[in-house]
Amino acid sequence: MFIPLSFIRRYLDINDKDLIVDGFQRLGIEVENVYKVGFDFNNVKIGKIVEKVDHPNADRVVICKVDFGGDILQILTADKTVEVGDIVLVALSGSTLPNGLKIEKRNIRGIESFGMMLSLSELGWEGIKAYGEGVSKFNFDNFICSNLGKELGEVITTSDWVIEIKPLANKVETLGVFHLAKELSFLLKLPIKENIFANFENFGIYGDDSEKKLDVVLLTNGCKYYKALFLDDVKINYSPVQFQLMLNWMGSKPINNVVDLTNFLMYEFSNPLHAFDGDDVKEALIVRQGKKGEIIQALDGKDYEIDENDIVISDKEDKVLALGGVIGSRLFSIKESTRNVIFEIANFVPSFIRRTSKRLALYTNSSKRFDKGIPSIYVDYAHIRLLNLLKDFGIYKGISGFSVAGKVESHKTVKVDIKKLESFIGIDFGKDEIENIVKVFSFDLVWKNENEFELKTYRNDINEWWDVAEELCRFIGFNSIVEQALNNQNHEKIYSFQNTFFFKDSSIHKISKIRESFVDNGYYEVIGYNLLNPNYLKLFGNDFLTIVNYMSFEHSAYRNSVLPSVLLIASNNYKAGYKHFKIFEIGRVFRKNKEFYELGFVVLNESKSYIFDNEKYILNEIQKLKSIFGDIDLEVTDMYDFLSPGYKVLVKGNDVGFVGILNHKLLDHLYYPPLTLIGQVGIDEVEFGYKTDKSFSDFSEFPLLYKDISFFVDGKLDFSKLKRIFNNSFENILILKDFYLIDIYEIEQRKSYTFRLELKPLKEVTNEEINGIIEKVFEELKEMGIKRRGS
Repeated sequence: MFIPLSFIRRYLDINDKDLIVDGFQRLGIEVENVYKVGFDFNNVKIGKIVEKVDHPNADRVVICKVDFGGDILQILTADKTVEVGDIVLVALSGSTLPNGLKIEKRNIRGIESFGMMLSLSELGWEGIKAYGEGVSKFNFDNFICSNLGKELGEVITTSDWVIEIKPLANKVETLGVFHLAKELSFLLKLPIKENIFANFENFGIYGDDSEKKLDVVLLTNGCKYYKALFLDDVKINYSPVQFQLMLNWMGSKPINNVVDLTNFLMYEFSNPLHAFDGDDVKEALIVRQGKKGEIIQALDGKDYEIDENDIVISDKEDKVLALGGVIGSRLFSIKESTRNVIFEIANFVPSFIRRTSKRLALYTNSSKRFDKGIPSIYVDYAHIRLLNLLKDFGIYKGISGFSVAGKVESHKTVKVDIKKLESFIGIDFGKDEIENIVKVFSFDLVWKNENEFELKTYRNDINEWWDVAEELCRFIGFNSIVEQALNNQNHEKIYSFQNTFFFKDSSIHKISKIRESFVDNGYYEVIGYNLLNPNYLKLFGNDFLTIVNYMSFEHSAYRNSVLPSVLLIASNNYKAGYKHFKIFEIGRVFRKNKEFYELGFVVLNESKSYIFDNEKYILNEIQKLKSIFGDIDLEVTDMYDFLSPGYKVLVKGNDVGFVGILNHKLLDHLYYPPLTLIGQVGIDEVEFGYKTDKSFSDFSEFPLLYKDISFFVDGKLDFSKLKRIFNNSFENILILKDFYLIDIYEIEQRKSYTFRLELKPLKEVTNEEINGIIEKVFEELKEMGIKRRGS
């Protein structure tokens, strides 16, 4: 979800984007990106055309006198559609436009022009609505009209920071900016500037149910509560520019003042609304199950076939006005000619919406919210907020009536024992602190005694005292929870549990050692999602398990490999500006009939000095991992499409995984530097090098010997075969203890390698004997296209 800083500033007096980002992260909300949008205009002013005449020497040009709050300037334009009274934006001499054009005073066939009237494209306002196809006229925006002569940047926010977050899967409130602002308000100790529900206790008095115009008939248990609000004599127009810019930065295309209001309220409070042209609806709004064969001509321009499991909004003529909770019909939407508007504010059962979205593969902003479960009381909240926004827009003429069907579900009462809560979290709370936190997410709090209180809440994710504990931890910060020593009673219980389940499984000890080794080698540990998009997982194999009744297609399949999760985390961090890092994850993966532990790692480094030959890049990292994996061999392979080049990882001859350079063409939807090293190893399949060999051998009286060998290779080098040949060639006089790359480069259009041999003599041996053996090896290696350098 994209949140402009100006949106948050509607409720909190804050300009520091970094403070907001830190606040989100402390609340457990992932921030995926932060970026600048818009343009800071200079010397662009708001003017009103007060005179228009034709240019005497240029047929296609008109001369306008523009009033800038008392200062009249002459501005020439080729757009003859401008008229006296139009409100325009003018770039005066010395200003620069977003496209780089510098504006100077000009003489056009003998007549001076002191600026340039601007179009939407010249303003860089793609997606914004205004009058006129050439010069843009802003007569519809009362705020701009009332600020003649002022700099545009003084009147509206033309540039902003956008914070991209990933809402929490089980908290629909994190899809509403006002709810997020409330949480930030507590965390950052900032007061809410605007109480948008100040009149909550009076929400039932707006309008007159006796003037309801239409009946609302509820014929399905897929809708709990439905309100229809009626407005007469509404003028459909464009929304104020500032409002349009904010919607645009949020990723919502501005349409008109009515539709924009419904979209804004959805983003603000997370409860979707819909608007119908009132003249298209006959006699009643009927909320019912769909009928097989019905068709909705939807707002996205597509037609969808309805079945009996869908919720439909229709009228007495059985016209399909909307697919409940998912999308409306384009035939009955708000048009320029609309004069009577019906606002739908409803609450739908999540399972119904989820089923329809899944069947039609139609996931809208509305359905994504309803399928998380919205409290029905939000219908009344949205009712109040809509009235306030209608007043702000200047189109509020009074609700002419409203109709209601269904009812608000009663609040839940959650009992909380403070001693149990404090023991669970490990922190002592005061009554005031609990009350301050709880009022952010609860409707009311009642103290039963000194050690117990009850919460009244409508939130679907607050059901038991441990849910309250989770929210308290979010607000005080998990870092505030200090580790404490266990008392004897708890220690005995936990030790018994570990002794029964964990210490019998050596894999736990193995994982701990691997984790320590990776951290020692400069890696950061990450934890990724087990559930991912099945289309993404297909890139790594088809042997994954899918969920039948999933909540979101993006999280509908169990990962068949740990690497896809690590790659997503690496991509998000790279996109956020972190260019050099090494990360790993040890986690469970799920394939058909099998569940096991797997290790995945990604190495990113964008610096030019780091981007050289692929093979050296891989092998240098592998050398650092030898202390973890033990005796590693690599074997060239083309069985992994996402690697280029790719190598099997062999430990003691067993194929346990792969390593290589990421193929960007295959994963073009992710973000990485040109050279990204990735790898994966199955932990359950191998005994790693950290295990000590408890067998004994005679102590050698001869010191270790080191030999560096350099050679040219035509084509690809099979490292595993090369090592085996050397290992088998020293017979009974030497043992090859280690064999590793120390240099690689291109010379004379051929690739040159330098390896170091670490040799343990079993008897007294001369340098000439060793060199002789190595020469024999190179004779054998000629078949592999290997030639010793200098020979």
